Parts: sequence; C-alpha cells; structure tokens
Amino acid sequence: MTWVCYDTVQKKEMVYDYRRLVWLMDRRDRQVDLHLKKPVTDDVGYLTWDVEHWSCTGPRKYIRTYDLEGRVLRDYTMHNNYDLKNEFHPEDDNVDHITIS
Repeated sequence: MTWVCYDTVQKKEMVYDYRRLVWLMDRRDRQVDLHLKKPVTDDVGYLTWDVEHWSCTGPRKYIRTYDLEGRVLRDYTMHNNYDLKNEFHPEDDNVDHITIS
C-alpha cells in the first residue's frame, strides 16, 4: 500500500509505502506526521489527539508525540522496531493526510 504524502523538504507531494516511511525516520532523521480526520482517545480516556508525530530517537527506536487542535501535548510514547508495527498505522481509515518534515 502507498500513500501520497506532502514532503516539506522536497516541497512537493511524494508517494511512499510503509517501509519507506520507516526508512525516512530511521535512516534520514525525518518526522512523519499523521493528521487524523477526527480525534482519537486512548483506552483509558486519559489522552485525546488529532495529530501523531513519529520520529526516530536512535537505531530502531521511535517516539510518538501528539497534538490536539493545534496544541502540542506533553505526553509521548516510546516504541522499538517490533511494536512500531502494532502502533504506527498510516493505512488507518482515520488518517486524513501525511506530511514528512
């Protein structure tokens, strides 16, 4: 599966697949932003967000930060390359668009 993503470095829309998005984070220190159609709330009702910012903090170590209505939230989650497959979902129907910076 591929997605049309706006690349802020290239300043144009590019087509990327899942492996390429992870490669951009892991090997090129790029951030992948998943802009959601509607806000999502976690399982316990603690955190609600409408944008996920994914980036790499080290070899195969990833961090997800959150925005809600234009405000950066203080919460974040850390992931390794194994649980990234369970948490990073650019294919989700709730994803409106993807930007890469």
